[in-house]
Amino acid sequence: MPLQTSALKARLRKTTATSGPEAWLLEVGSFPLDATAANWLRPCLEQLIGAAVKAGAPNLEVFLENNSRLADDSFPQRMAPNTPKWRPRMGIGIWPAREPPRLPTKEDFESIKPGEAPVQHRFPLVRVATGLDSRMEALRTMADLGNVVAVATRDDSKGYLQRTKDLLTPAITEPAYLGSGFYAPLLDWASVEKAEAASMESWLAGASLYVRESLEDNGVVIVSPEPMTSVFEGMGFSREPGDEPRWGREIEAQDAQQ
Repeated sequence: MPLQTSALKARLRKTTATSGPEAWLLEVGSFPLDATAANWLRPCLEQLIGAAVKAGAPNLEVFLENNSRLADDSFPQRMAPNTPKWRPRMGIGIWPAREPPRLPTKEDFESIKPGEAPVQHRFPLVRVATGLDSRMEALRTMADLGNVVAVATRDDSKGYLQRTKDLLTPAITEPAYLGSGFYAPLLDWASVEKAEAASMESWLAGASLYVRESLEDNGVVIVSPEPMTSVFEGMGFSREPGDEPRWGREIEAQDAQQ
């Protein structure tokens, strides 16, 4: 069950895959998070990034999903004053486990029922184009809305973005989606839970850590080519009884007030 702030308990789920990259879901509750959950999540994400950097992945890419699924205007309110510092660049998020993006058709519009929103076919992303300090600041500022994608890499930015372009563009057939400023993979729990090892490794595009706040899952999807157990143990998580790989940790009052 998602993180309930009254219970102050954080939980992790792990896929049952025995080979290939590991995938975890940190259950945090519905985005945007309340203050208690948000104040705990931010340093948690920083710890994950810090562990990847320490392990030899010095570059951090921070993307922000410019989605329209939030009920308020918190995304533009937080972005606007930071635009000069972050120098955001526009690109496209691609779901490697789904059909490639396409333009909506007449049939798409005709199939919309009263009160329904159109099916989303385009997933715009903003990339923080300035240095590491600004990218970490963007992560701290925007985390808890459900739109942060953070990737730690051994490649520099140019190298990683070339990898993602090579990975994601061959399936695109609509000219309107070619020639974007950059491409980045979007992964949710459904994508990674039953994925084969080769697919998971491909989707990482050489990254040492992939982290995405997932509105679809009320949680944070975490993918790593290296075992993460020791990292989570260092963050205070321990395995809970049961057959399903599930980990948990109590959140102390001071943790939630950082």
